[in-house]
Amino acid sequence: MYMFRCIYYHIIVGIFKSIGYCYLQ
Repeated sequence: MYMFRCIYYHIIVGIFKSIGYCYLQ
């Protein structure tokens, strides 16, 4: 589920923001 969320954010928000989100979570 964690990975899925990261991938989902990658598509919606973008690479930079998704990376920040992944690392923060």
